Amino acid sequence: MNTNIFQTFSARMCFGAATLTALAGVACAQVQPVLIFEHAGLGTMLQHDKDQGVLKAMAMLPDRLGELPLEIPGMDQQIGGLLKLAATTIHRPMRVAIVSNQDDPTDGGFGYGVVISIETANQGDAEQLDALLHMAIAQSDMPYEPKPSKQYSGQSEIATPFAMFRFGPASTKDQWRYQITAGATGDVPAIFENNLTSTANFTPVMRLRMDPAGLDAALTMAENSVPDHEHQAREIIHMIRDLGLTESDGPKLDSVMGYTKTHSVSQTIITNMRQFADDLGISTTPLTNDDIAILPQDIVFGSVGRGSYDELLKLADHFREAGMPVDEFLDEVESKLGVSLVNDIITPLGDVTAMYASDTTGGGGLTSMVMAIKLDDADRFANALTKLGSRANVAIANEEPQAAQYVEFDRWQHDGHIMLSVHAKGLPVPVEPTITISGNWMVMGMTPNATIAAIEQTSGKARTSILNNQHVARADVSGALKFSYMDTERLARDGYGGINLLATAIGSAVRSPGNGTRDAGIIIPNFHDTMKGVKPTIYVTQWNENDLVMRSTGDPSMVVNAAAGFGIAQNYVMPIVAAVVMPAAMNAQRHGGMNRWGMHDEMGWDHIEITPVAIEAEEAVDCCESSCEKACSSSCTEEKQ
Repeated sequence: MNTNIFQTFSARMCFGAATLTALAGVACAQVQPVLIFEHAGLGTMLQHDKDQGVLKAMAMLPDRLGELPLEIPGMDQQIGGLLKLAATTIHRPMRVAIVSNQDDPTDGGFGYGVVISIETANQGDAEQLDALLHMAIAQSDMPYEPKPSKQYSGQSEIATPFAMFRFGPASTKDQWRYQITAGATGDVPAIFENNLTSTANFTPVMRLRMDPAGLDAALTMAENSVPDHEHQAREIIHMIRDLGLTESDGPKLDSVMGYTKTHSVSQTIITNMRQFADDLGISTTPLTNDDIAILPQDIVFGSVGRGSYDELLKLADHFREAGMPVDEFLDEVESKLGVSLVNDIITPLGDVTAMYASDTTGGGGLTSMVMAIKLDDADRFANALTKLGSRANVAIANEEPQAAQYVEFDRWQHDGHIMLSVHAKGLPVPVEPTITISGNWMVMGMTPNATIAAIEQTSGKARTSILNNQHVARADVSGALKFSYMDTERLARDGYGGINLLATAIGSAVRSPGNGTRDAGIIIPNFHDTMKGVKPTIYVTQWNENDLVMRSTGDPSMVVNAAAGFGIAQNYVMPIVAAVVMPAAMNAQRHGGMNRWGMHDEMGWDHIEITPVAIEAEEAVDCCESSCEKACSSSCTEEKQ
């Protein structure tokens, strides 16, 4: 269905009409899709040879779920059957749609409708699912009784004050489906016409379409129902209305994911987007090769793109209009640090930002991460850094004297560059954020070494960049508004152990305690076979006249991509989690479990007999930690000694 046929034909509450229906040669608009999602089934998404073990194991899951009532006391046999059938349907193609039908809202839902349609293997599976749903309704306390549907033969319906619900088997083009509808859905088959079809370049397996124009009626209802004193809610509604996102010529999203013989492919097109670019802070100027070349050739992952930091100023204006003390905060920062966040920090920033982790900047892990921002006024930003370096330590000493003993802003030089680092004194802190200016770039790394290595790239001294990567050289990055790259093989190598654990857990879970013949076998290939021919992931965002187009290519194996996901978690997420959780856990242990927050566990002290002397010591420690020196200065002094 072509998004260009969406038309608005009435005002206020009647904003329907998205599908052209030929009737006696006259086009009649009836139902306007707001959201359509469709996938072609789990088998199509696990089509690579490396994924066949996972597909085999997942196919055994329904039988395993069906056995649970025999093992779990009190579990109804029908529940096991429902779980088995639900797991089976997950493998089948599915469609979901939200539509606006303001022209015929007789089925309720305020003129909106929802459709869920699941393909079944045959009529029997559809009827079995229907029987289980009827049984679940009968056993519930629902005050409504299903009746034979007047609109769809073989289905049932329940009329509620909110909307009409219909459910049951449905047959279209010799294909049986189980279908659930709620509200004003109109002609269901017409909603999904020409949605998930093959293209000349690749075979799609998943598609998402969105048209905000169908939400115009909902926006009007919200506008009429929100009280006048709810200023923030009304401001959001008016902002959406002023942007024109729900107009008939507003943006429409069409996203497709699929496969070629060698790659996974995705394409997202947002039509009519250029007219909203300025309001949404989207640049219309493509990146240059020099901008992209700021990424080293050996990056593990990274991206560079255009985007104005003026949006921060607009956000501050919104906060200011909402009555928040924005100016007071800005004045306080300037009085203490000697720099203006607006004039000295935000205004000099340009519209190109890069962020990456690479071997060059520190081995590719968390501490190798670097952020670089192109500057419109490098001199002003440099002056701000100079002021910040000289005033920050004084401000910290005045505000937090104890923290000033352990944290320090340090100005130093390297190869003609003024460096500003935030380092710890006397504490084993593993990061030392360091910022500097290299040419017309602001560069900040997690460690001094990361920043120094990044300077080589921004200054042009490095002889190679991501543009020398053979995969990037073959990709079309000309005119890119944003470019991203991920070394899937590198991350999958790091995450293979995690995906191997998960695969083993799946294999163990689908085995039957009473049926020794069901065994998924080897679920994922060995390490070397998994790593063969792995493709990197490349994202490119470009303008195509008025449309914003986002394309990606990657490895076709879900096992490989899942392993890369584990690699990201291992290298970048878990270190951060550990840095947050470990001190909290040590603090909890220090205070006897979780009792300090009113909780109790085995580590608590409640079951231990505490002597009066111990009680006095505990009170003294608590007194010290709550900064009650004036109330019990002598006790604090004695305890510290």
